[in-house]
This record gives sequence, C-alpha cells and structure tokens, in this order.
Amino acid sequence: MATQIRFLGYASFEIVTEGGLRIIIDPYLDASEVSPVRSADLDKADLVLVSHGAWDHIGDSAKSASRFGCPVVCGPEVEEALVSQGVPAEQVLSVA
Repeated sequence: MATQIRFLGYASFEIVTEGGLRIIIDPYLDASEVSPVRSADLDKADLVLVSHGAWDHIGDSAKSASRFGCPVVCGPEVEEALVSQGVPAEQVLSVA
C-alpha cells in the first residue's frame, strides 16, 4: 500500500504510511461543517501533529490524544492547552 493522504477539511489531514502508521494533522473535526468524518469515526491515531494553537488547528487534538494514547507534537502554547484539557504532559512533545 502506498502512503495515503486524506483531506479532512480546513487544515486537517490524515496520513497513512506504507507501514500503516496513522498521523492526524490539525484535527478540527467535530465542529467542522466540512469534515467528512468526526473524531469518533477515527479508528486509530499513532501520532497527532498540531501546527499552532488556533481553534481550527488545535480542534480535537486533546480528544484524539486521550482516546488513542498517542503522542502529540506541537509548540509550547499548544502543549499548555492540551495539558490543561487533561492530556498527560509526558504524551505531549513540545518543540519550539
């Protein structure tokens, strides 16, 4: 299987690598009127990437990280928001 990229609306994407790794980028899904899926529709996430702390980028990051127990790579402002929403600090990989 080749790497697949699916546009999920706004700045949200799902990437599935050849090896089956599922990466969710800027998961603004549940409140999005254009996303073809909701966060509950995702069956797996191995990594969540959040580009910055705008509402339409951080979206359902905490919900996805908590549900799948996957790491989140983000900036420090997003880390603070995710931890305040209950994501364990050790699950958040903040890069400056």
